[in-house]
Amino acid sequence: MLQSLIPWVDHPWLLLACLALSVPPLRDIWRMMFGDAADFAEDLRLAALPDWWAWFQGRYWDGQWAELKLTVFALLCVGLPAALYRIIAGWVN
Repeated sequence: MLQSLIPWVDHPWLLLACLALSVPPLRDIWRMMFGDAADFAEDLRLAALPDWWAWFQGRYWDGQWAELKLTVFALLCVGLPAALYRIIAGWVN
Protein backbone atom coordinates (compact mmCIF):
# COMPACT_ATOMS: atom_id res chain seq x y z
CA MET A 1 0.00 0.00 0.00
CA LEU A 2 2.68 2.49 0.95
CA GLN A 3 4.72 1.62 -2.15
CA SER A 4 2.17 3.38 -4.34
CA LEU A 5 2.58 6.58 -2.27
CA ILE A 6 6.35 6.74 -2.59
CA PRO A 7 6.47 8.70 -5.89
CA TRP A 8 4.34 11.49 -4.35
CA VAL A 9 5.33 11.40 -0.69
CA ASP A 10 8.90 11.59 0.59
CA HIS A 11 8.09 10.08 3.99
CA PRO A 12 5.02 7.77 3.78
CA TRP A 13 5.28 6.64 7.41
CA LEU A 14 5.41 10.26 8.51
CA LEU A 15 2.23 10.89 6.53
CA LEU A 16 0.49 8.04 8.36
CA ALA A 17 1.74 9.40 11.69
CA CYS A 18 0.42 12.87 10.80
CA LEU A 19 -2.95 11.37 9.92
CA ALA A 20 -3.04 9.61 13.29
CA LEU A 21 -1.96 12.76 15.15
CA SER A 22 -4.71 14.76 13.43
CA VAL A 23 -7.54 12.55 14.71
CA PRO A 24 -7.84 13.97 18.28
CA PRO A 25 -8.00 17.66 17.27
CA LEU A 26 -10.37 16.86 14.41
CA ARG A 27 -12.60 14.92 16.82
CA ASP A 28 -12.72 17.95 19.14
CA ILE A 29 -13.46 20.28 16.22
CA TRP A 30 -16.23 17.92 15.09
CA ARG A 31 -17.77 18.06 18.56
CA MET A 32 -17.59 21.87 18.62
CA MET A 33 -19.14 22.21 15.17
CA PHE A 34 -21.78 19.50 15.23
CA GLY A 35 -22.32 18.46 18.85
CA ASP A 36 -23.42 14.89 18.36
CA ALA A 37 -24.23 12.41 15.60
CA ALA A 38 -27.86 13.55 15.37
CA ASP A 39 -26.85 17.16 14.70
CA PHE A 40 -24.31 15.97 12.13
CA ALA A 41 -26.99 13.90 10.38
CA GLU A 42 -29.34 16.91 10.42
CA ASP A 43 -26.64 19.09 8.85
CA LEU A 44 -26.06 16.45 6.17
CA ARG A 45 -29.78 16.36 5.47
CA LEU A 46 -30.02 20.15 5.26
CA ALA A 47 -26.95 20.38 3.02
CA ALA A 48 -28.38 17.78 0.64
CA LEU A 49 -31.74 19.57 0.44
CA PRO A 50 -32.11 21.53 -2.81
CA ASP A 51 -31.92 25.28 -2.21
CA TRP A 52 -35.23 26.04 -3.88
CA TRP A 53 -37.01 23.43 -1.74
CA ALA A 54 -35.35 24.72 1.44
CA TRP A 55 -36.43 28.25 0.48
CA PHE A 56 -40.08 27.16 0.30
CA GLN A 57 -39.74 25.38 3.64
CA GLY A 58 -38.16 28.45 5.26
CA ARG A 59 -34.93 26.55 5.97
CA TYR A 60 -32.71 28.14 3.31
CA TRP A 61 -30.28 29.82 5.70
CA ASP A 62 -30.14 26.73 7.89
CA GLY A 63 -29.05 24.78 4.82
CA GLN A 64 -26.44 27.38 3.92
CA TRP A 65 -25.03 27.27 7.46
CA ALA A 66 -24.95 23.45 7.36
CA GLU A 67 -23.11 23.51 4.01
CA LEU A 68 -20.56 25.96 5.40
CA LYS A 69 -19.91 23.84 8.49
CA LEU A 70 -19.51 20.66 6.42
CA THR A 71 -17.21 22.37 3.92
CA VAL A 72 -15.00 23.87 6.62
CA PHE A 73 -14.76 20.53 8.40
CA ALA A 74 -13.91 18.68 5.16
CA LEU A 75 -11.17 21.22 4.40
CA LEU A 76 -9.80 20.84 7.91
CA CYS A 77 -9.76 17.05 7.53
CA VAL A 78 -7.48 17.45 4.52
CA GLY A 79 -5.59 20.57 5.53
CA LEU A 80 -4.59 19.73 9.09
CA PRO A 81 -2.73 16.49 8.28
CA ALA A 82 -1.22 18.05 5.15
CA ALA A 83 0.05 21.09 7.07
CA LEU A 84 1.38 18.90 9.85
CA TYR A 85 3.17 16.71 7.30
CA ARG A 86 4.74 19.68 5.51
CA ILE A 87 5.98 21.21 8.78
CA ILE A 88 7.47 17.99 10.14
CA ALA A 89 8.87 16.91 6.75
CA GLY A 90 10.61 20.28 6.55
CA TRP A 91 12.31 19.58 9.86
CA VAL A 92 13.31 16.05 8.81
CA ASN A 93 14.91 17.11 5.52
